[in-house]
This record gives sequence, C-alpha cells and structure tokens, in this order.
Amino acid sequence: MGAEEPTGRVFGYGISRASWVMLGLLALGMAVISGQRLLLGRPGTWSEESVMALALIALVLGGVLLPVPLLDLGWWLRGRVVVADNGLHWRAWGAWRSIPWTEIIAIGQPPTNPERSEDTRLHVLTAEGYEFIYGYQLRERAEAVELIASWANLPEREQVGRYLFRCRAGTSERVAARAAEHVDTGQGGYDPWDFWAMRARRF
Repeated sequence: MGAEEPTGRVFGYGISRASWVMLGLLALGMAVISGQRLLLGRPGTWSEESVMALALIALVLGGVLLPVPLLDLGWWLRGRVVVADNGLHWRAWGAWRSIPWTEIIAIGQPPTNPERSEDTRLHVLTAEGYEFIYGYQLRERAEAVELIASWANLPEREQVGRYLFRCRAGTSERVAARAAEHVDTGQGGYDPWDFWAMRARRF
C-alpha cells in the first residue's frame, strides 16, 4: 500500500481513561514537587543535590506513569483500520497490511467488557493464515466488525470461548477448530504467556 492511507471507512483509536488519569497524576506530582521547591527558594538558589533529587523524582514518576499513555498516544497517531471496497486494511506501528475480501473467511471479536481488556484484538482468519488487529480503544469497533462481515460475506456465527466469530457460509466448524488454537476456550490448553509473546511479535 506504500505510505498512502487507503480510501474507505476509517476507524481510528482513542486514548483510554486510564491514560488520562496517569497523565493527570504525573502533572499533579510534578506541580506539587515544583511548588515545594519554589517555596523553599528561588531556582537560582537551588543546590546541585536539590536539582538532582528533583530530576530523580521526575524520572521515577515518568517511568511509572508515562509508558501506558505513550502507547495509547502512539496508537491514536498511527493506528488505523480501513474498510474499503477492495479489502480490509490496517496499520499498527509499521506499514499497512491488506487482505482482499475474497480471502477472509472469518472475523472474531470478544464481547465488550471493561474488566477483561487484556485481549481486545480482532481475529481475522484467511484461507491460509491467521491475523490479529489491535482492538483496544478502537473507535466504533462493533460497527467495524459489522462492515467487515458485510463486505466479506460472513453470514454464519460461531462462538469460540468468549469470542464470537462471523464466518463464511459452510466454514463454521473449520473456523472453530482453527480459532481454538488462539483463544481461551475455557477447556485448557491456552497459554496466556504465549498471548503476550504473540502480541509483542505482531504489534
């Protein structure tokens, strides 16, 4: 696809409430620390030890409170899912990925549940492969799934664990068997650490 964004219905990502809270706590913490230092003396009178202490506190606060907001900001700036007439397109941190509609045999998504946000990816099954689209804070995710199901002609529904898969006619059993290797079916055999390893590789 090159560097150009595909033309179609574009779904972007938002920034989570947790990220805003962390940014607020960071700003509040820095304001309190800076205020205390200003009350104790003008910046020109600060000792080298005071400056180093302030820098160390800022580094610790930033290290604790900045990673998640920075990740969210990265997805907000870079992440896109585009439903176009020639196929499904998405971009994470890198280049665009594309799959023609004729190659998609199923799309799966977990139910919306704020208490289970560790795996919100969209699962995309093709004739030969299995792809993931980052789903956390994807705006209007349910509408995106409906559009994908419509364009790819996926009329059947198959429940696999907590995921609902929209499947091409006559493929439900095959989709369930393949999807069971990637989602928690509640019957054992699922390794949560392998999920995090796959997430690091694929995103």
